[in-house]
Amino acid sequence: MLIMPGADSAQAEQRAESLRAGIHHLDVHHDGRALGAISASFGVADFPAHGDDWGAVLEQADQALYRSKQAGRDRVTVAGLVTDDQPAAG
Repeated sequence: MLIMPGADSAQAEQRAESLRAGIHHLDVHHDGRALGAISASFGVADFPAHGDDWGAVLEQADQALYRSKQAGRDRVTVAGLVTDDQPAAG
C-alpha cells in the first residue's frame, strides 16, 4: 500500500505506473540465475472520489488491483468513480 496525501487518482496512477515499469526492468538473479522479468499489478483509488471513508477507498483499491490481475497482470487499474446513484464496479 502506498499512501499519497494530497495526490489525486491521476497522480497516483502515474506513480504506480512508474513503479510498475521500474519493477519490470529489474535484473534479478538468484543462485547465479536470472529470474527474468518481474511483473507488478496495482490498484489505485483516492478519497473522496472512490469512497467516503478510508475503508471504502481501500476496498475500491483492492477491487481495482484484482481487475489488474484479471486483465493479464503487470498493469495499473484505477477504481471506478463512486456516485450516490451508482455503486462502483467490483
